[in-house]
Amino acid sequence: MKTSQWAAAAYCLCIAGGLHAVEKSEPQDPHHTDVEHMLVSDQQREQRRSITDIDLASFTGFVHLIDRSEFDHRFVDFSDLLDTLPGIQVSQSGGTGTFSSVSVRGSSGKQVNIFLDGLLLNSPNSGSASVSQIPSILIERIEAYPDFTPAQLGNANLAGAINFKSRDLSSAQPGAKLSLAKGSFGLENAELSAWGKLSNWEVIGGGSTLTTDNDFPVDHDIFTTTAKRRRNDGYAQDSVFLKLGRRWKSGQFNTLFQSSDTEKELPTTLNQRRDNATLNNQSWRLQTVLDYQLGKIDIGHRAFIAAEKDIYRDPDSTVGLGEDHIETELDGTGLFNTAQYIWGEHAWVLSLELRQDDITQRDKLDSEDIIDAQRNTAILALADSWCLNDQWLLTATVRQYWVEDEVAFSLRDFAASDDIDESAANLGAQWSPSSHLAVKSNIGLLVRIPTLSEKFGSRGLFEGNADLQAEQALSIDAGFALSWPHFSLDTSVFYRQTDDGIVTLFDSRGVGQPQNIAQSDVVGIESEFTYQLTDWLAVDGNATLLDTDNQSDIRAAKGKKLPGIYHQSAGIGLVATTGVARVEVHYQHHDELYYETANAVEADAKKELNASVTTSWRAVTLDFSARNLRDENFLDMNRFPTPGRSYVLTISVEI
Repeated sequence: MKTSQWAAAAYCLCIAGGLHAVEKSEPQDPHHTDVEHMLVSDQQREQRRSITDIDLASFTGFVHLIDRSEFDHRFVDFSDLLDTLPGIQVSQSGGTGTFSSVSVRGSSGKQVNIFLDGLLLNSPNSGSASVSQIPSILIERIEAYPDFTPAQLGNANLAGAINFKSRDLSSAQPGAKLSLAKGSFGLENAELSAWGKLSNWEVIGGGSTLTTDNDFPVDHDIFTTTAKRRRNDGYAQDSVFLKLGRRWKSGQFNTLFQSSDTEKELPTTLNQRRDNATLNNQSWRLQTVLDYQLGKIDIGHRAFIAAEKDIYRDPDSTVGLGEDHIETELDGTGLFNTAQYIWGEHAWVLSLELRQDDITQRDKLDSEDIIDAQRNTAILALADSWCLNDQWLLTATVRQYWVEDEVAFSLRDFAASDDIDESAANLGAQWSPSSHLAVKSNIGLLVRIPTLSEKFGSRGLFEGNADLQAEQALSIDAGFALSWPHFSLDTSVFYRQTDDGIVTLFDSRGVGQPQNIAQSDVVGIESEFTYQLTDWLAVDGNATLLDTDNQSDIRAAKGKKLPGIYHQSAGIGLVATTGVARVEVHYQHHDELYYETANAVEADAKKELNASVTTSWRAVTLDFSARNLRDENFLDMNRFPTPGRSYVLTISVEI
């Protein structure tokens, strides 16, 4: 990084003061903005939460929360929920359950980490993770961290993280809940969960099943064929989970088992009758957290073991260039250790994450292994939270990454290995001059390590580049928050300069190879507010504006806007609550998206109007939701339309 860039960054941090704060410390209300300060007394330690949880009051980065109360009584796709948050966009290739890519503050999908209870879900091979495959019955809360990742999550990325928190074990009374949903395009969903105490153990478990054919109408001019409906876009998912926990005075233990089986039809841009490619995924995860005190040190251990199998079939060559039947197995094990020691006004956190991922890919048509790869990852992190006084909190985090890769390709009789050594760091400041105003700011040098497929290639039309360097970014954000009993306003500005960005170039044969040739600047502002107009009527809104500059060495792209992201987004919603019903109406507007780097083709604006009505009578809750009431097909990904108008009726019974 140039000296002038560092000077500019330091200057921005200084003039920002400390900036934005007011984190939502109450999980039941994502707009709660009471300021909490880190207390370092022995009394606070006795009442502390798990060290592996994220204390939002002492986190100087920004965060957006979605609590279970916002989707508990209705069928939801998490892609739709995340798309309403400021600074976050989710692009989809079709209807419910289809592949989705999350962009945060103008990033690519590979630059955002997706976690489940701190367990990284991004594939070390592809670098992506689809939020559509996470069942809603499992989740208690969603935490979105733009740009800066808390130390408790370990692995960090260029554009931050989204952490899905599993259901809470602390329900006061034993109970059970059954939900049944039926909707447009063949959607059927059933969820059953139960919770309670067994001896000294807290227990919660559940299961869900979902099917939909996604056979939705499409505009006549989207496809070159005469088809009037989407073909081969169906989705089915079965999922179960079980969580056990036990608490005692100086610690706690919990373990989560989650398993899912999905079947996904793969549509094409041609939307032909002969399309019949599919992708089946079978996965299970077991993760355990042990948290305890050892003298004056808080210690936490998070261990996991996971297995996943993808089966890709394209018997009639509708997606690729030939008949395919590929089976990919991913096995992972890991241990995350962390310790916290409070010394005066400082809270020091030291963590070490160790992880091993094994990938085996087989060609079932030829009955042979084609890829055998292993990635070993170690991440050492040190963080300090310094509480200067009742108004100021300073934080610093440094991370060191060690990655060892080994890959063998039997088809090419090729084997390779590589060692990666990278570091990242960020600083943050939070200033709370009053109970109604808070400000904070952050600056950091962040990295994204190339995936295995980027470094070593994959079967078919992609060659690897063993000389790839990690993507690097200088990120800065600053903002403020105002909070009163009936009104809150959060606003932040941000800047990200990315160097050594990875772009895949294709030769005359159509074979692609990734190169470190992308550079870009992203400047933006995001804001959200809530206003309780009366006891029964509330309004909320958000807006995000991006200005991007592609500085790639490619002549056709240099000076253009970054493709694949909306540069203008805004939303507004009304919530009316009476004694018998709750009515919600939300309008979201996205605009200025380009499909390719030359900016020759711009997507139509995405204008979506959604509504829902929820009513309860004793133990029964009825919800009727309508999405995309304007009945338009949007193309977040070029030539892959999303559904038009749809309806879902959900009935829930609590016992």
